[in-house]
Amino acid sequence: MKTILDYPIQIPKDRHLKQLSTVLDQDKILKVLRKAELSDHGQLLATSYQSHYLRYKPRLNCISVFTLEARDKEKEKTYQHLYYGKTYGHFPFTTISDRGPSRSFFPTDPFPPVVVLRDLKMICFAFPNDRVLKSLRRLADPRQLRRLMARHLLKAESGESRMPLKKIKLEPVRYVPEKRCLLRCHLSIKSHKSGEVKKDRLFIKAYSDDSSAEVYSIMKQLRPRLREKSDNKISIPKPKGFDPDLKLVIMREVPGVHLWKKAEEPGFSKAVEKSALALATLNSIEVRTGRRFDTQNEVAALKKQALAVAELIPGCREQIDAILDYLYAKRPTLTNSKLFSVHGDYYHNQILVQNQIIYILDFDRFHRGDPLLDVGNFLAQLRVLAQRYPSINYSETSEAFKSVYFGRLPQVYSDSRLRWYLVLAYLRLVMETVCLLRPKWPELVEQLVVWAGEEAAR
Repeated sequence: MKTILDYPIQIPKDRHLKQLSTVLDQDKILKVLRKAELSDHGQLLATSYQSHYLRYKPRLNCISVFTLEARDKEKEKTYQHLYYGKTYGHFPFTTISDRGPSRSFFPTDPFPPVVVLRDLKMICFAFPNDRVLKSLRRLADPRQLRRLMARHLLKAESGESRMPLKKIKLEPVRYVPEKRCLLRCHLSIKSHKSGEVKKDRLFIKAYSDDSSAEVYSIMKQLRPRLREKSDNKISIPKPKGFDPDLKLVIMREVPGVHLWKKAEEPGFSKAVEKSALALATLNSIEVRTGRRFDTQNEVAALKKQALAVAELIPGCREQIDAILDYLYAKRPTLTNSKLFSVHGDYYHNQILVQNQIIYILDFDRFHRGDPLLDVGNFLAQLRVLAQRYPSINYSETSEAFKSVYFGRLPQVYSDSRLRWYLVLAYLRLVMETVCLLRPKWPELVEQLVVWAGEEAAR
């Protein structure tokens, strides 16, 4: 994983997780790791700690994905390994030893598969040893990985091609411990007849639940219909297979640049308009799925999180309560005849732009429901992006998006429903901002709460 947190973390004052001041400070946690037993004979010394990803749950726990670098004092050699560490308000591993039950985990020599930092109520697992995503251990074995890829890629070859074991490599791209992991697979396919070697790259997405079959089915239905309706100008990654036992989906890599990376370029508004057209096309396609969006459960879950956030930023408590009251009172209802295909998490990070083609990513939240959920989410995320890039005129760009979208799907327009989904999206962003501890998160939370309040009062 190449992404490194490039901003200083503002550490929450969480009375349930007092050790956060150490866990989230790279210098402090490195000192703790230097004292930890990282090898059998104590010859491995931690020298560097780089955090890639954080997810914080107020009152409960904090997860960090990080690269640990250590030097072997005897061999004078330096090693690196990816870990995820989880610190708890209440530590559940009281009987585990500081090195953990290593035999039950995938070997990660010279690093230990498990490190327990008892004083911090923290346990660290060396990748691919995830407590929940156990398929990662299978994928880390080159022979099992080759069998998996051959099963899905060489079906049509009838034994005429093979995958050399030394030519297959796996790397994590985005890792959310205990939930999901996106991996890029580099491989080569060699023809027995011609000897020609073809290099290939695919994505493997591993899940903690049983959603792989449903996601694969959605992508299989959606891709040809999107391409047909848009003259191949709107597409998604090509699904290659799924494995219900390993809980994963295999798909082709697609080219392009994330929409947000074009924020300071002259053609950004045009790219936003194309994204609106892509969303309208997606929403208008009939896809069979049993997934439905339950607004009542969504608001109830947000309320639980909001109470914990309000404890961190007491000045927002009254505003958050008012927003929740609005969401409960004005909750929209739709009949089955008005349900559309909904992406569920449509925003600038899920859109790749490649010349005239738009690629849509990530169908983990795809369902049948109200398409204005997608519109509200995109507009709320766009407003936050405009805060980051002042060159974006939010008022003009959002109007351009709505003009194109509702020009294509005028029948779904409703001012009251769009307002409700905008408020919902702002509140979701409040929780996400705190969970990911984004730069200047207290100030951003306060701004999001103001925007949500303005929409609710409009």
